[in-house]
Amino acid sequence: MKENKANGNVKERIIETAARFFSEKGYDGAKMNEIAQAAGVNKALIYYYFPAKQAILDHIIESFFNDVMNIGMDFINDTMIRMIEAGSLDIYPDRMRFSTGEDAMMFKEKAFEYYERVFEHMMKRRDALRVILSEALRSGEQRDALFRFFMMAGENNNSNPIFAAVSSADQDFNLSKEVMFRKFFFSLMPMINFVVFHEEYKKASGMSDGEMRSSYLRSIETLYAGYFVGRDIMMELGGGEPNGKDTGD
Repeated sequence: MKENKANGNVKERIIETAARFFSEKGYDGAKMNEIAQAAGVNKALIYYYFPAKQAILDHIIESFFNDVMNIGMDFINDTMIRMIEAGSLDIYPDRMRFSTGEDAMMFKEKAFEYYERVFEHMMKRRDALRVILSEALRSGEQRDALFRFFMMAGENNNSNPIFAAVSSADQDFNLSKEVMFRKFFFSLMPMINFVVFHEEYKKASGMSDGEMRSSYLRSIETLYAGYFVGRDIMMELGGGEPNGKDTGD
């Protein structure tokens, strides 16, 4: 048991060191000898865990997205699906409608907690996020990694576990291209920008980490407050009564 834990710690140290070197020097500039020395292991041990440098990069990116997806699935299962099954949330083509204002406020709180969890994950894994961003500018095997965020924002098919889970609970769930665009460019990309250039923004603003974090999250909360109208969350802006269903009102 202790041996397995020690091996796990070594592997994690290699991954964290490689992520830092990829982040600081780029994939091509990071050398395996340097990674091994900084991680306190010999190069042969790295190749014991990973057959090539590309395999380390793949692991860093895949584990990052797996964690983001797991955070999303926790929110979907613990909040959205539970509320749908309880009858306190009904989804229309252009909005989500809650049974009461209290249900809407509870969902808003849970949604913001989810957003904070994603934000904290990105801050903790900022080296991996910088690698993903740099890969988008490089003609490597992971050049499309950044655009996986776009697909996660609302790909309407069963290959997206989040969409499949909500759709199975309420078949009216659908995300238009406008919603996907809005989530990617006005939610995910600002978060990525904030995390990747966090130190630069801190120096320029003269704010502390805590002040920057609080200011950023307050801004996001204010931005999304506009989508809450009574006991509805609008997915399509400018609508009147819900389309495609009898409201029962």
